[in-house]
Amino acid sequence: MLPTHIEENEKYKFVIDRRNGLCVVFATQEMMTVNGPVEPLWHRKAGDERSLGALIRWIGVRRACWQDWGRLAEEIGRDAFYQQMRDLMDAQPIAECTGTVVQRQDDANEIVVGEMMQGAAGIQIEELYRHRFPSPAGRNAFYDWFFTDRNCDLAAALLQIGYSQGTAALGEALDEIAAARAKPLSRAGRRRRAKAAAKAT
Repeated sequence: MLPTHIEENEKYKFVIDRRNGLCVVFATQEMMTVNGPVEPLWHRKAGDERSLGALIRWIGVRRACWQDWGRLAEEIGRDAFYQQMRDLMDAQPIAECTGTVVQRQDDANEIVVGEMMQGAAGIQIEELYRHRFPSPAGRNAFYDWFFTDRNCDLAAALLQIGYSQGTAALGEALDEIAAARAKPLSRAGRRRRAKAAAKAT
């Protein structure tokens, strides 16, 4: 699941290595301020841009673990932590995201936002965030915006809010979309929608 919030002053962070754009580095804030070479707590090189994107996503989804991982790395040492990360990645393999999924749930207020993943285990849907709208009408308004207004291509941008700002911000964005979509359209707005629908058919 995506983190419920983003810490302002995280001690441990993952960043792209300045010397190698295909390498992800895990380090403390202090390590990142040093000008000279520093041995990070952990690093991993990707073979290409697609592999790098899959690695960054795997790390980003687990952002809630970063601070625990950092403390563990400092406690058990780099070599043991590298083995811990190898074991974790074997148990939860890195996969490539091939699309964003928004699904209605049996609860009339609820949706699940997830990603379609292609990896060693085949294609799987990974749930990232479960959102409850204040009412079924709110969920319906969001779905109208998402499908009727043809905003499906913005799904990845919505998920990016969750990755960068946390699920509270993503939930607020979903509710704001639903509230704006639920407002009655003006006569001109209805004409524009009718024209757009006619062009689409």
